[in-house]
Amino acid sequence: MSDSKSALDSILKSVVSRDGGGSADTMLVNAHLAQMKMFGIRQGVEFYPDQDNFGTQRFDFVQQVIRFNKLDARLDSIWDRFLSFGKGLFYIRPTKKTYRLYWFDKDAYRSYYSADGELEEVIIIYPYKVKSNRGFSGVGLSTDKRSMRLRITATEIEEYHSEQELNFDSTLEFATLGKKTVINTMQFIPCVEVFNNPDAFGTEGSGEFEWLSNQIIAHDEMVKNIRA
Repeated sequence: MSDSKSALDSILKSVVSRDGGGSADTMLVNAHLAQMKMFGIRQGVEFYPDQDNFGTQRFDFVQQVIRFNKLDARLDSIWDRFLSFGKGLFYIRPTKKTYRLYWFDKDAYRSYYSADGELEEVIIIYPYKVKSNRGFSGVGLSTDKRSMRLRITATEIEEYHSEQELNFDSTLEFATLGKKTVINTMQFIPCVEVFNNPDAFGTEGSGEFEWLSNQIIAHDEMVKNIRA
């Protein structure tokens, strides 16, 4: 990885995580993301279902899902990550009353397609926290952090929970302990992968800033020298 690409990745991670301790002086990334989000908000977002009905039933249902998932508070972060990293994944999980909507960055999932472009399998790994189980003395074997590995197909959903940090390159054999497999009653993969600036068929999306990494870092150095 080149120095400019590594420096750009550091800038992008600082921007999307709202980390004020980043070393960058340039505001090019922040300004572009703000402008792109303004264009997106003005144009709006529309949902196109395979099947629709009359009246406002679909509209009311969509509004309920949006409120339940607090998308108005999370939308800025989703825009930032989608534009910066080039792609992402929405995962819809049914609950007792409605649907939980998850968003994952490109490093948190792997997607596999058929020759016809149909989604065949999705694997997601993400961390989560549980209530501490260490007692008053603070001594115990259990940790507060867990990792979840989801393998989703049209027929089943496989869950694996671990106290160790999981990744896609690990050679760990997934034991039966902490593993649960349920039937996917929806009979399709409830995931949508979205791409920014996709190229030809079968290619992935690209971030807004990758092809300008040298220029952005040069501008950052120039701003640093001016301030000095």
